[in-house]
Amino acid sequence: MFLHLGEITPNRCRVSLLENDSTIAVGFSGNPAVELYDLESRSKKGVVLKGPDNLGVSKVASCHDKNLVAVGYNDGSIRIWKVGRDIPPEELPADHTPIYGFALSGDGGWLASGARSGEIIIWHARNGKWAKFGLLKGHSDGSFGLAWLQSEELTLASASLDTTVRLWDVASLSQRAVLRGHKYSVSGLAVNPDGTELASFSASGGRIHIWRAPRDVDTSTDQ
Repeated sequence: MFLHLGEITPNRCRVSLLENDSTIAVGFSGNPAVELYDLESRSKKGVVLKGPDNLGVSKVASCHDKNLVAVGYNDGSIRIWKVGRDIPPEELPADHTPIYGFALSGDGGWLASGARSGEIIIWHARNGKWAKFGLLKGHSDGSFGLAWLQSEELTLASASLDTTVRLWDVASLSQRAVLRGHKYSVSGLAVNPDGTELASFSASGGRIHIWRAPRDVDTSTDQ
């Protein structure tokens, strides 16, 4: 059962969970800061991740276990914060704007950022430093939803305005499967904890599709 713990939010907020789901990072369009809230007390934790004054928050993503918060800004730049450590965030240069989809991997070592063109930019942290790893190309329109599958392979799922959901082998920057079935643009994705099922959502069509793990998907037919 889910309990309603209250409301924290004005309009146009960006929210991501971290710290074993007991804390949420909240950012707002037009505001350069991301603030942390404690879910149990429904109060601010006094931690503010502040970006440049002239920018607003576009996307927020987090890694539960590593206490990492990645923030995408409306100029396309990205900053990655290590919450609880008194060090400046690592800054990633603007690659595209606006940022559509945005997702940190479960191990905190990979970041995916979706572009208006449909391309997905992959960033990788190696020896504590982030760098651009490569591009995933296949979508013909904006990549809105991104989700990492918790599996032995480094797999990313993406949802696009082109009505498709795609699965990617990130290590080789290659496409593994195309999932067809939505008649309208696909705007969101969610993956179950063990990575065996994927849910995709179309706001325009008002439908949610459920997909099995990649090895069980027949990519030639609609689901």
